Amino acid sequence: MYNEPSSDTEYDDPKIWEVHVVEQLRNLKTTDPFDCQVQVGATCIPIHKTALRLNSSLLTTGEVSYNSNLDLIHVGVEEEFAGRADLIKIILEGFYSGSVELSPDITDLQMVYKFGKTHSVTWLLQRTRRMLVSYIKTERSPYSALIPLLINFEI
Repeated sequence: MYNEPSSDTEYDDPKIWEVHVVEQLRNLKTTDPFDCQVQVGATCIPIHKTALRLNSSLLTTGEVSYNSNLDLIHVGVEEEFAGRADLIKIILEGFYSGSVELSPDITDLQMVYKFGKTHSVTWLLQRTRRMLVSYIKTERSPYSALIPLLINFEI
């Protein structure tokens, strides 16, 4: 269900536009049937193609097919993510809110970053990068010597 803006200038401010889009995605999740599924290993995660289009390149970089019996677009992700359906599901649910609660576990962060990079999820890359840099800055990190290289790192 899409609500038209009340004026042409209502969404001139990018933050207002972003809030409106997130609101529309949340409404979509609760009111419209899913028209797409992302397969991660043996797990299929339902999602809307609108959420995929607005947040990622999954519809163009994943293995896309159409199931006419179920009237669903089917998107398969790379095999390297197959064992992490739980993590990919958290990421995909974040497509409706523009945020995601991530574990500080370095292995999870690396996997999330790789998924974001592989499928062009810009907001996820920015968030994960901050968390990875925080991890690297800790003394327990074997990567702490890389801090000077990350100062001007751009995604």
